[in-house]
Amino acid sequence: MPSSANETEVIDPAQPWVELRVHGVSGSPPESMLRGAHVVQVGGDEKSRFFRLAGPQGEELPPDRGRILEAYHWGRFTSGTWRQALWLLIIPFGIVNAAQFMLPRPGTDRWARRWHAVAGAMLRTLGVGLTCLLIYSSAVVGMDLLGWQWARAGEGGGRQWWLLLGLALPLAALTLFSLFGRATLNAGQNPGEDTHSEPEGSTTVLGRVQDHPPTELGRAEFFTGDPDAPALRRLHACAALTMLAVLCFSPAADYGDTAGQVGRWVALALLAAAVLVIVFLGDPERSATVSTGSAGWDRRVERWHRLAPSLAGVGLVAAMALLLWGAVTQSAQGRSLIRSTTGCPDPGKGSGAVDGCSLPAVDAVAFGLLAVCVFALVLLFISAAGLARSTRRNGANAVLPAFGRFAMGMTAALAGSVGTFLGVGFAAAFSFAVQAAVNRVAAEPVSIPPLLQRVAYAWGLTTVLLVLIVLVAVIGYLVRRAEFVDRAAQAFSFGRQTPRLPAAWLRRVARTMYLARAKNHLQLLFWVFAGFGILLSLAAGIEHCSVRSGSRCVPISLWQPLGVLSEPANPDGVSPMIWLGTLVLVSLSALLVTLGRGAIGSESVRRGVSVIWDVIAFWPRSVHPFVPPPYSQRAVADLRRRISWHLGTLRDPDVPLPDPPASRVVVAAHSQGSLIAVAALLWLTPEERARVGLVTFGSQLRQQFVRAFPAHVDVAVLGWLWSRYGGRWRNLYRDTDAIAGPVLSWDHSAERRGQRPQSRRIDGWDHAYDDEIDQASGRRSCGPDWRLLDPAPSDIAQMTSAVAVLRGHGDYPADPDWPEVVAEVLPPLPGG
Repeated sequence: MPSSANETEVIDPAQPWVELRVHGVSGSPPESMLRGAHVVQVGGDEKSRFFRLAGPQGEELPPDRGRILEAYHWGRFTSGTWRQALWLLIIPFGIVNAAQFMLPRPGTDRWARRWHAVAGAMLRTLGVGLTCLLIYSSAVVGMDLLGWQWARAGEGGGRQWWLLLGLALPLAALTLFSLFGRATLNAGQNPGEDTHSEPEGSTTVLGRVQDHPPTELGRAEFFTGDPDAPALRRLHACAALTMLAVLCFSPAADYGDTAGQVGRWVALALLAAAVLVIVFLGDPERSATVSTGSAGWDRRVERWHRLAPSLAGVGLVAAMALLLWGAVTQSAQGRSLIRSTTGCPDPGKGSGAVDGCSLPAVDAVAFGLLAVCVFALVLLFISAAGLARSTRRNGANAVLPAFGRFAMGMTAALAGSVGTFLGVGFAAAFSFAVQAAVNRVAAEPVSIPPLLQRVAYAWGLTTVLLVLIVLVAVIGYLVRRAEFVDRAAQAFSFGRQTPRLPAAWLRRVARTMYLARAKNHLQLLFWVFAGFGILLSLAAGIEHCSVRSGSRCVPISLWQPLGVLSEPANPDGVSPMIWLGTLVLVSLSALLVTLGRGAIGSESVRRGVSVIWDVIAFWPRSVHPFVPPPYSQRAVADLRRRISWHLGTLRDPDVPLPDPPASRVVVAAHSQGSLIAVAALLWLTPEERARVGLVTFGSQLRQQFVRAFPAHVDVAVLGWLWSRYGGRWRNLYRDTDAIAGPVLSWDHSAERRGQRPQSRRIDGWDHAYDDEIDQASGRRSCGPDWRLLDPAPSDIAQMTSAVAVLRGHGDYPADPDWPEVVAEVLPPLPGG
């Protein structure tokens, strides 16, 4: 066992030490982190904040027997203001952007590098496709439903002016997305700055520290890349504007106007050029770029990255000019725009909106966007499979199933598919909601493009699939309920005959344990929805394709029973699946609005809706430029600087050091905060590491990060931290935690009366070790991993302590084992 501080060292007031807590997802309030009624900010700014306990008047309380209790609060990076509630709209962007960092590290294999490059290119294609898709949905609402169908005029140039007014909605949406993309958290910081530290080893190649283990979190570019990603942002804006230009030119082009036809072809050409540049651009921040191994090629890549922002700026100006030309061409057509739509009855005849009355090209644009996204997804799955196969034997993860990659290394493809399917749903939800609202007041009904109607059918099928999965889970629990009740009873028995928990509580714990196991099936859920989403998209696209027969379009029907995957060509009445999908999409739109409104007035709601961004906004803007600014570029450096400041090792002449400096620091990190802590601790110097200990609790490091982001956090990184910090790392977890789990141990045997439970551990992979059961608290010590009971056990009559709530993922410092675990990792006194 590694050496730990004795009780005299822990309470020695002459040797102050710091317990620095880091919160996890949902931005726990500082009062909750420090378990006090009053706190005061003692460092940081309005977003990156450090707190300590305070008295009733706000005065900082003195150290408790030499311990300085401090909390690092980074939650305002993702949930500080009501404006951040609008990030709900761009969750699909964030998922696809995070998928880039799920790609395995290719190493030196040439084919692996090629597969990695293709996968990154396809993720960027999905990114621009999603941008255009959400802008397209606002164009459907503003230009088609409102500006073309609802406000159509019978005389003069009425309709085209309404159409131009409708153009303001997608332009406003694009402006909003661009503002998201321009938001920064100040310049990214090198975590080694101010201490001249790098992860051990000083040789660098293309900015990568040559250290074991190789991790992308050891690359300065991951943290210091340009947070604006200007080239990618301009290219996305260029693509969206040219798509809008296509819609503006199409009425005149369909009418036979030469300027309209030329303009539409120019717009399509510029749109294709923008997409191609995005595909071949690479990572503009260099935060996920893989070296090719060729110095000459890498120099050309560097020159291309320097040139790309200027080229993107030229393309953006050209797109703006093209859109203006399209608007002028459209406004000059007058009444001819009405006649340009084949089969559209004259306004005022009371014939209603029918297929063919939509804005020209609006359905063709939808099909084009769907085709690009499906093509990119297919190539993404192929390239991800190639990369996974080429890297399947790389690293210790390959020989330790407990640390094996999700989905056999194809997590990026699954995440890209889920993000795309969700983006299509968001786009359709907005359109369906407005269509429903307009049809309640309009004299003549309006209808969204047929392809978006097929999306409703797809979401209806998806809802049925989700209900079936829930039913399977419920049946699974009913079948295994007795097994989980027995597990709970064994855990709360401590080897005795009688559990120290009433039977009703045992059943409640068993149910929560079963639900917590759902996280172990996430990859299966992703496989189901990713595969189902691609099948539905292909089916909708195939049936939407048509062949010309005279003046009619004859739909292509899928071979049965595959035809059930797409909306029937001529359904009799309203299909139940379409009705269900429409209900789900409209409800989704209403939910987004409700959450957004609630987040404006409630900080707790803002924290709740920002949980997903706590996870995916850690990763830099690599694939999509309109995601929130990556807080990792501030939080990791700020935490590392604070640790160095406490230890008196911060090398900044403008910053006064504490007097006296802390003798030691224990970093206690919860949930997502454990990833921030791990990244920060990679950058401490050997001298600093000797004075630092680590406690992680409710951590997803092994359950999610190691398996989903193997290039950044793998078993080698965990082993490196364990050895470099002298074994001063403990992880706390609960069987009732639905998010986290063990980090430093695996292969846990079941607890049985008369048998000693066993597990394998980070400090010895070759065989299983006996675990220790604490007879007071029921804690199971699996070496550096401690399993805590939830609820903390009392006597059977609950006289000595309360048994009132299951804590699950939260409130670990309230556990009676907390003081002991902190003492375990506290380094010995210097010179002791």
